[in-house]
Amino acid sequence: MIEITISEEDIDDLAIEQNARTKDAFKHWQFDEVRRRVIKSWDDVQACPGSGKTTLVAAKLLILAKKWEEPHRGICVLTHTNVARDEIVSRLQNHPSGFKLTSYPHFIGTIQEFVNRFLGLPYCRSNDLPVTRIDDDVCVQVIKRNISFGTESYLKRKYASLDELKFSFEKDDLLLTIPGFSKESKSDSYTELQNAKEILINNGLFFFSEMYCFAEQLVKDNPDVLSILRERFPIVLIDECKTLKNPKIRLSTKFLLIKAYTFSASVIPIKPFLTISEVTSRMKAITTKISFSKSRRHTGLDLIFVKKSLG
Repeated sequence: MIEITISEEDIDDLAIEQNARTKDAFKHWQFDEVRRRVIKSWDDVQACPGSGKTTLVAAKLLILAKKWEEPHRGICVLTHTNVARDEIVSRLQNHPSGFKLTSYPHFIGTIQEFVNRFLGLPYCRSNDLPVTRIDDDVCVQVIKRNISFGTESYLKRKYASLDELKFSFEKDDLLLTIPGFSKESKSDSYTELQNAKEILINNGLFFFSEMYCFAEQLVKDNPDVLSILRERFPIVLIDECKTLKNPKIRLSTKFLLIKAYTFSASVIPIKPFLTISEVTSRMKAITTKISFSKSRRHTGLDLIFVKKSLG
């Protein structure tokens, strides 16, 4: 088994190396006892804004990158926003070792990007579902262009929204919400909304949250996907992880750390409507297999470090 240990010497060497790159003393990296302890440990971290947490993340990642010898297993860094992702990448990409973390086998990106790339999109591809764009605003615009004024008025009276016309994962099944309706209907508005969803699917347009639903379905169809992910990323860091009540955080920790999460919404099961039934009939399991590697459960604070044994 391979164990990565960060020493005081590693931290000193990195600080000297980084400080030699800039003449601005205010930008020099200096690590007190507490910050050194954080860099060396694998504990969850709480830190107030402006405390230098991003610098600690970068320092830890740079040291790990220097020691990394796994050619097909990587470090996974997850953030909430593109801004947070870009800030971390900017600290790494100008360093020879850090630059390696921006490409295979490593991953630095938002939770949404992670779910899209490693779960949602593979599920869609395996079921012959085209994906051209994942964007809530675009989906709403397309729906609006394909329903009548009467249907829009009906939704307003029902206090329902067009962005509710999407898949969710409820009671261990992939379900479709038709906004404004609690059950199947033969009304024109119901049919228009149903047809609008068909147009979205056929044009490869999906809501962001639907990728999480497809990810859940993929894991249900083939639980070994979890083993693949944990094997693929022995070290996981989740930035700005203030609470596991956040659905994105809880779902990502389920995929990587065995933390259960389910969506809740008012939904109706998918029925054999038009070509939607043809779409759902192709939703099948992926058969890739890989050996399982156990991982720890963690609760979320500001920063989560997860290290699993490498072998």
